[in-house]
Amino acid sequence: MINLFNFFESRFPAIKKIIWKAIYNFLAWRFPTSEWFFMNYGYDNPEDELNLLPEDEKNRYFIHLYAHTLSQVELSGRDILEIGSGRGGGSEWIARTQNVSSMTGLDLSDSAVNLCNKNHKVPNLAFKQGDAEQLPFPDKSFDIVLNVESCHHYPNLGTFLQEVKRVLRPGGYLCLADYRERTELDEFKEQLSECDLELIRSTNITGNVVNALNLTDHLKLSIMQRYVPWFLLDMVKTFASVKGTELYNRFVDGRVVYISAMLQKNPAT
Repeated sequence: MINLFNFFESRFPAIKKIIWKAIYNFLAWRFPTSEWFFMNYGYDNPEDELNLLPEDEKNRYFIHLYAHTLSQVELSGRDILEIGSGRGGGSEWIARTQNVSSMTGLDLSDSAVNLCNKNHKVPNLAFKQGDAEQLPFPDKSFDIVLNVESCHHYPNLGTFLQEVKRVLRPGGYLCLADYRERTELDEFKEQLSECDLELIRSTNITGNVVNALNLTDHLKLSIMQRYVPWFLLDMVKTFASVKGTELYNRFVDGRVVYISAMLQKNPAT
């Protein structure tokens, strides 16, 4: 199924946005449960010290991916934009716990944005519908742009990176975590290296993500058993990369590689 979907996306990139918007609108409509606020695959590194509030422990590995991706930037007092905020768990955690000035979550799915605005009530947090390749914000609006498991959906990564540069303030950062087929990895790294942002760090975290997938498998299956009808179960399992699915196996054997990266806008521009 993944091979067929990847082939379809590669042949018809212009409709990629339409496909994924429909998928995420459906997920927000069909599964509005408050038990499912995070959609990322997670991150585990026992050597990292991550102190969480008791209410956040159940989402430790999903939050850890956010903490790792943002680990080299100062968050306190900053204006932060998450592009591809999904069900809003990451943006809500940052707004609630990291002493930021403002946290904005942007998503293409209007249903996901409505779900976030309904479920997440934090004073310095806002969610907005919009396109990653046509960001609805003025120039130099944010200190940090965050993008987690989202940019592989975009038809034109270069356009996205140019928009990120536009809305970042001088010296601002793009913190990114996403995966690619191994055959696409060199192209992805080249696009990051050659854009108008300086690539500060690029790290292969596939092993950390696989660890998190293993540790959260029971949680995902428990939620699916309660909320997902039988005829959608295989599709949702693959989407969530639970053990035994094709995507999970591709992570394990290295055919799919997960990268975290940090890029910086020139402080003089």
